[in-house]
Formats: sequence, structure tokens, C-alpha cells
Amino acid sequence: MTLSYIYSLILFIGFAIYFILGMYILSLNTGSKLNRLYCLACLSLSIWSFCFSITNSAPDYETAILWRRLASLGYGTVYSLLLHFFLILTERTAMLKKKWIYVLLYLPAAVNVFAFGYCDSAKEQYKLIYTSTGWVNISARGWGDVYFNLYYICFTTAGLLLLWNWARRSKDPVKKKQGYLFMLSYSLAMIIGTLTDVIMNTYASVKIPQLAPVIVLLPTTAMFYAIRRYGLMGLGKNGRAEPGKILSDVNMDRFIKIMSFVYVFGGMLNFASQYFFNQQAPRFSSILLFSLFFFVTGLVLTVIKYVPVRADVKEYVFIIIMLGSILLIALSYIETASVTAWAAPFIVVMLSVLFNKRLMILWIGVPMLLTQIYIWLRMPEAMVQVDGSDYLARIGILGITLWLAYFVNRVYIQRLEDISYMAYYDALTGSPNHTLFKNKLEESIQSAGGTGKPIGVLFIDLDSFKNVNDTIGHLGGDEMLKEVTGRIAGCLREQDMVSRFGGDEFLIKLAGIERVEDISAIAETIIQAIARPVIVKGQEFFITASAGIAVYPRDGESTEELIRNADLAMYAAKEKGKNQYALCSSAMKQEVLEKTLLTNSLYRALERNELVLHYQPQVSVQTKEIVGLEALVRWNNPELGMISPAVFIPLAEQNGLILPIGKWVLETACRQMKEWQALGVQGIRMAVNLSMVQFQDRNLLSIVERTLSETGLKPECLELEVTEGAAADGDDYIIEVLHALKELGVSISIDDFGSGYSSLSRLKTLPVDRIKIDMQFVRGISTGNDDEAIAKTIIQLAKNLKLQVIAEGVETGEQFAFFDKNKCDEIQGYFFYKPMPASEIESILLETKPLPAS
Repeated sequence: MTLSYIYSLILFIGFAIYFILGMYILSLNTGSKLNRLYCLACLSLSIWSFCFSITNSAPDYETAILWRRLASLGYGTVYSLLLHFFLILTERTAMLKKKWIYVLLYLPAAVNVFAFGYCDSAKEQYKLIYTSTGWVNISARGWGDVYFNLYYICFTTAGLLLLWNWARRSKDPVKKKQGYLFMLSYSLAMIIGTLTDVIMNTYASVKIPQLAPVIVLLPTTAMFYAIRRYGLMGLGKNGRAEPGKILSDVNMDRFIKIMSFVYVFGGMLNFASQYFFNQQAPRFSSILLFSLFFFVTGLVLTVIKYVPVRADVKEYVFIIIMLGSILLIALSYIETASVTAWAAPFIVVMLSVLFNKRLMILWIGVPMLLTQIYIWLRMPEAMVQVDGSDYLARIGILGITLWLAYFVNRVYIQRLEDISYMAYYDALTGSPNHTLFKNKLEESIQSAGGTGKPIGVLFIDLDSFKNVNDTIGHLGGDEMLKEVTGRIAGCLREQDMVSRFGGDEFLIKLAGIERVEDISAIAETIIQAIARPVIVKGQEFFITASAGIAVYPRDGESTEELIRNADLAMYAAKEKGKNQYALCSSAMKQEVLEKTLLTNSLYRALERNELVLHYQPQVSVQTKEIVGLEALVRWNNPELGMISPAVFIPLAEQNGLILPIGKWVLETACRQMKEWQALGVQGIRMAVNLSMVQFQDRNLLSIVERTLSETGLKPECLELEVTEGAAADGDDYIIEVLHALKELGVSISIDDFGSGYSSLSRLKTLPVDRIKIDMQFVRGISTGNDDEAIAKTIIQLAKNLKLQVIAEGVETGEQFAFFDKNKCDEIQGYFFYKPMPASEIESILLETKPLPAS
């Protein structure tokens, strides 16, 4: 290969790099102006480089002049495109809103193309001489050279000033690095290009080909580096792999994009192998046209990707193009039995397999086989000469194959990383999830097994986080969770770990701890960090957290045991008032054990008939006669004895057993009342308590109605007691149920009145017959505190609302005298009667036998 062809090959390689870079950057985000301008600048440079490549090794002067004039489309416009690119990059887009700026940018470029490429006098602008290195242009020192030199110097200087000012003013360190990197590379390219292409060929005795388009690779690759390193230009949407597909299958679009690169590269490879390395090459026009076919096919495929048609239509069009090109490749080299070209279609087959394109494998594979059979029949024997062009083609095909292998390997690794991330990290906060946390905690336990050093496990729950979600929505809540995660992580050491366990719960592992006190100190730091105000959507929010601490090996030697005990301690912290931490203790674990045993026994209590009802009379203050009975459930456990409802009712509410228990209490009390009525007891009502959980049961109304029907008890003989909290709740459904119950004919009373937060406006709309003064105010009677005043107020309030009032928990004569004096209607308490089983109450009722209610 002669020296002129070597220089031409260098320029051709520059052309290939520019074109592929431009296509690649455009494919990242076709909607970005920055990406489009970078692509246009690369296309301009590729035209410049390709035309100079052909010019340098042209066989005669006319051919050299022709390609030199065509090169003006590249070098005549590139500096305008680069300046436009720098204006957007340096955030001077306000200038581009003025239309005359575009005239200043591109009018000089249009003059260049006209003067150096199109007009009849364009030849006069060139002074080409042939040297051992190829055709070299000597400055004619005419107006054209002066104009072009001023053009590229002014536009290059303007670009450098923009970059310098951008880098100097920017406070972002990444932008500063980008600005100075572009300045340095662009300045070097300008200086070196001016020395080689202008000064040396004008004043020096040694003439060398103009290599400016190759030298401009300096700033171009610097820009590409910035894209890869700093994400200079935004990426478009990046698809994920679909099930059953090896590569991302957004699906046909990405396949077409890769094949367009393959075709463009194939056209370049064919031209290079035939033009530079084939000693028996066909005419230049044949090489150019055949290579241009691949080149244009690649561009057509790129356009197809953006055509808004169905994927199956794109696929059929793509198959037709593939078939045509494969047949053309094979038949074009039939004289040499396709000694090298036959391998090219395997790239398509490989991609079809990778993208799971069975139809494409069939439609392309069968013609490939038939084509080879045809070549075999047409050329059963052939003497071929393998030269540099064949080796280059083979290297190119092998290079594409290796690139595909690398690409697939990289995608596999990325997919594995994605799968691993999804399996072990929380998608919202990016923190380890509970699976990874448990694995790491297990590793820490194994490491600490021989040292005896404690390991702390913290279970953190945000207090009242639901209120935050209700206020700012779930997206705002997500932002707060991210902020909280960051604050927790900021309080931890390198060997510690925070994990979002779920919702607003977090787990923390503290390893390498010397003393348990150090765990408490870190927990306090975390709670204080969370308590600082959080800004979400421009609003300031305050949130607190409760934390439970379990310590290895004191509170457990397994991951599950430690997490469970930390969770237990966290609930203890909430019970103490929230916004604090609590250490797990033996008492806590014993309490949980007892609750677990009780809960398990409670599930069998009904079927074993362990539940019993006691009844406490309600007495009229005026007549001192029994006017009502309250049914109170007791649990007679064969092992633990009589268990207070204060112990097992909360457990029943937690696990849902309160519904069957409440139904049993209602049925038993109503049936008992009906039996007493049959014995002659009249004018007494039966009061039954309803919990908040029962009110949330949509079947409550039908249960009450059916119970009255089955037992035969008249509705007016049944009173249902609801807590003040349930009655005052803002839930409209509860109010509807109360009205429906009232329409059945039963009476309604509010239990524990004064202990909650009843609204007077709300109270007067409720279908209530009586209110029960909470016993905490009754106990304070005659002790000189404010309870007497509160009790008086409640009685007066009831009178004003025309409601009956009953005092609960009356135990002394002083208390009874107080309520008698203040006109309280009824009392209930040990002063008259304690809660008793049905048999004891029955004898009392039969002795008194109240008269029927008037």
C-alpha cells in the first residue's frame, strides 16, 4: 500500500468514527437538541473526512478537484454547527430565540458551500499538487482562503469564549470539568490543525495532506467522553427484557437499531477492503455504489425504527430488506464462490436468536441455504485468491461477532445486577430489603459467635405516618421515607446497615459494638435525627419514631428471634408515649409469652364453654329498686382461674375473636332476660356492651335483629352500650348503624362518658337514651378535687339534652349521697350490688319482683 493510500485510510477511519459516533449519540435521545446537533456536526465531519480520503488518493486532478469541492459540505458547515452546539451546551438558549442569530450562524456556512463547492469559480479556490503522500492543497492566498480562515478562527474563538465563560461561572464542579475539557481539546485541535493544514503547506518545503478532520477527533472524542462519564446528553427510554427474550425487546426497534449499525459498518468495511486492499478491485464507481447500498440500507433501517406502524409490519419490511441484501451479498461475490461474504448473514442469524425472532430465522435461514446450493451448482469449483480485502472483511465480520458477544455478555451482567437489586434492595429507598438484612445479620451473628461482642438490632416505626400520607399523598410520603432513610444512614457507621422492612418500618443492624450502652446512644441519635423537620412539597412536617432494641446474644441467637424481640420492644416504646426507644427485657418476653398462651386458649374458650356472664344491677337513685342489669363477660380458665375482661377483651379485639364472643354475649344475655321475664321479672332492661370492632362488622344490625327474634325478647328490654370514642367517631357508617339500631326499638347508652372527646354538636345528633359517667370521676367524689364539678356538669348536660344519666362504680355512701343530691337517675356499683352469676341475681330479682314499667 502506497503512502497516499495510508493517509487516505487514516482519513477514512476518521470518517467511520465520526459517522458511528453521530448515529450512536442520536440514538440515545432523538428528542434532544444537543444530541441532534452533535449528530449533525459528526455527519459534517464525516463528509469532510471521507471526501478528503478519496481526494488524497484520487487517480487524477479532475477527480481530486471534484471530491475536494464535495468536501465543502463538511468543512464549510462544521464550525457553524459546533458553535450552535456550544450555545445550547453553555445554556445560552435565550440568544437562539432571535431569528437573526441563525442567519449569523449559518449564512457564512452557506457562503462556504457555494464558494468552495457549487459555483463555477470554485476550482480557482484550490491549488492541488501531487506528492508522494497524495494530493495536497496549497493556499492560493485569494479572497476565498482569507474568508475561510476568518470564518473558522472567529467561530472557533467564539466557541472557546462560550466554554471558558460557562466553566468559570458554573458552580457545578461537573460542568466546570466539562467546560475546561472541551476548551483544552478544542484549542489543541485548532492549533495543530492550523499548523499542519495552513502554515506548513503554505510556508514549509515539506507538503503533507490536510489532516484537519482527523485532528478534530480531539474535541469530538472529548465530548463523547463527557457523555459517557458525566451523562452530558440525556438518555431516552431504555427497555427491559421481556420474558423469554435474551436481550431487551422494545423489541423490534432495538433489533433494527443494531442491524442499522451493522449495515453501516458493513458498507464502510466493504469500501475499505475493496478500495484500499484489493489489488484486483473493480472500478471505483462499482465499489462506491455497492458500499453505498449497505450504507443507505442502514440509514433506511434507522428511519423505519421511527415510523409509527405496528411492530409486525416493521418486522415484515425488515425481513424483505434482509432477504434482498443477503442475496445481493452472495450473488455479488459468486465468481469467488462467496469465499468470505458467505459468513456475513450469520450475524443476522445470531441477532435473530438473541432477540427470539423465530420467523426471521426461518425466512432468512432457508434462502441462505438455497443461495449456497445455487452457488454450488453455478460454481462447483473455483480458484480464488485471498488477499488483504478478504482478510479485512473476515476481521470485520469477526469484529462484529465479538462486539455482539460482548454486548450480550454486558446485557446479561446488567440483567443479573438488576435481578439482584430487585431481590435484595428496596425499590423506593435503595436500602437493603429484609432478605439481604437477614443474610447480613446472620453473617454478623456467625462472626460474633466466638467473640461474645453484642450485636444490636433496632426495629424502628414512624409514629402516625398514615397522617402524613393522608395530608400530602403517597408520593409525598415516599419522599419523606427517602429522607428518613438518608437520615438514619447518616447516623450509622460503615459496618452498620439500615433496611426498609416494609411500609414505614426500618430495621438496623449495629455490629462491632463494645457495650450495650453504645447501642442506646446510637438509637437516641437516630430518633433525634428523624425528629428534625422535613420539607416535602414546600411544606414543613414533623415526624417522630419509636424504636425497639434487641441485643445478641442476650435477647436471641437467631435472626428471627432478634427481629421479633426488637419488634416487641418497639411496641413497648409506643405504649410509653412514642418518640423514644425501649430495650427488650425478660418481662416483655414473659408478657408476650403469656399473651400468646392466653390467645391460644381463648380460641377454644367458646367451644369449651369457659365463658360465663355475670350481671351487675343498675339501681334507681330515687326508688332504690333494680331497673337494669349489665351483662359482663368473664373467662373461667381451668388452669388460670377467673380471668378479668380487661385482660382478654383487648386480645380478642386484636385477633378478631371479639365478634363471636360479642355475639355469644348478646344471645346469652337476651335469652337469660327472657327466662327471667317468664319467671315474672318485669320492668328491667338488659345492657350489653358493644366494642368498636363489632361496630365495624357489617352484619351487626342483622345479628341484633336475629337475636331478638330468636330469643323473643322485646327490643325495649335491650340496651346497647357503646363507648364514647365509638359514638363520637367521625365515621358516618357508625352513626347510620346507631340510628338503625334505634329504629329496632332498642335503647342506646354511651359508656365511660367524659373519658373521651365528645363534641356537643355531635352528641345532640346521636340517637342516645342515657349516658354513663365514667368511674374515674366517681372515685374522686368527696376527695376535694375537680371530679365533683365534672360529674355535676355531666349530669346537667344530660338533663339539658333530655337524657337519662347513670353513675358507674359507686362504692361509698358519700358517693351515693352526692348523686342523690344532684338528681342523678341511676347508679351502678358495689354500694348496692357487685357483679354476680345468673343464679345469684335470679334469687335477688325474684325476691324484689319489680312492678311492670308504666
